[in-house]
Amino acid sequence: MPPPPGFLILALPAAVVIFAACGRDSYRADVYPDAADTHRRLFVGDYQTLADCRTAAHTYLVGLDRYDRGFYECGKNCRPWPVDGVDTLWHCADVTEVRGETVITR
Repeated sequence: MPPPPGFLILALPAAVVIFAACGRDSYRADVYPDAADTHRRLFVGDYQTLADCRTAAHTYLVGLDRYDRGFYECGKNCRPWPVDGVDTLWHCADVTEVRGETVITR
């Protein structure tokens, strides 16, 4: 049985949108208010660009008045990695860590 008229006209754009959405990077922002205590992590949000992630995390850390004592990270395409007995860890393709003016990508 052939597809109904107009099916391909609607199916093709939908497939393109779905494919494009699946290929986008995402960035997870986490703030550590005390650089000496990396067990205290505050989730800020998920962002579409590294620049947006860094802006949000920086603003959050400044809002806590902890910019000089804490740091933040933006992880690219992070996935949860559950571990029994501890908070969920995250595995990311890349992590950009910012401590003051020092930026490290690993």
